[in-house]
Amino acid sequence: MAGIKVKAKGTKAPKAPPKRKAVQRLAPWQLYLRRAVWGIAGIGLVFWLAALFIVSDGPQTVRDSMRDFALTQSAKAGFAVADILVEGRVNTDSALLFALLNVEEGMPILGFNPWDAKAMLEKIVWVDQVSVERRLPDTIYIALEERVPLARWQKTKGAVLLDTRGQVINIDDMARFDDLILLKGGKAPEQGPDFLKLLAAEPMIHDRTTVARLIEGRRWDLRLNNDIIVKLPETDPGLALSRLRKAQEDDKILDRAVEIVDVRKPERIVIRVRPGEVQNYKTSLKGGH
Repeated sequence: MAGIKVKAKGTKAPKAPPKRKAVQRLAPWQLYLRRAVWGIAGIGLVFWLAALFIVSDGPQTVRDSMRDFALTQSAKAGFAVADILVEGRVNTDSALLFALLNVEEGMPILGFNPWDAKAMLEKIVWVDQVSVERRLPDTIYIALEERVPLARWQKTKGAVLLDTRGQVINIDDMARFDDLILLKGGKAPEQGPDFLKLLAAEPMIHDRTTVARLIEGRRWDLRLNNDIIVKLPETDPGLALSRLRKAQEDDKILDRAVEIVDVRKPERIVIRVRPGEVQNYKTSLKGGH
């Protein structure tokens, strides 16, 4: 693939103008006309190639030779790979992507099979959906929809990565996702995505959360970045999170030297002080809290 111009984010860099000639800008109608000409020429070549394959009754080697000759001539006519345009790539390994694509600069673009390429690229662990197109005369276009990493899930032999559907993304390099919330509990992958949506609705709490533990498959406990444990109720945890956010805004309870904040009771928030602290923070916060 040496020499192929690869665009990673869907923007196509303009080619450098000749040094001795001024660059002449084409009017829109001229651009449309040029594209139409290329399109008609490409369709003509496709039909020509198809006709050669259909009418040929000779041995396979003869048909292969005719095909190779036709594709070579099409490349000489300008239908050769020069650019690869990739959109949507975030976590997909670019080296793996292009290795599976198996495209070289100058190869006949009409000999490139986008359906085979699509089937190969769908095997990449990060790829959710992909479309592959030939954009005549010389560009291969790839649009990726990647799986989105949501959280980590603690298993017996370490953490694995989960996507937004709660499905495991099998990767080796977990270190770069250490900032994601760690889910614990056997049913966490099934219940985690919906719960994390509730948590994300309260950024003040979400951004402090490092661990979310599913207790007996019914309710969640949170561990915050200052080691405070937040106990959430089984029913309506979203409302409890809202009450906790309001209490933090009013009383800064998550900045105090406490060990546990219990919001399981709808009428109050109970705070347990850390061992050894002089001040007693156990209280009941009523009303809007």
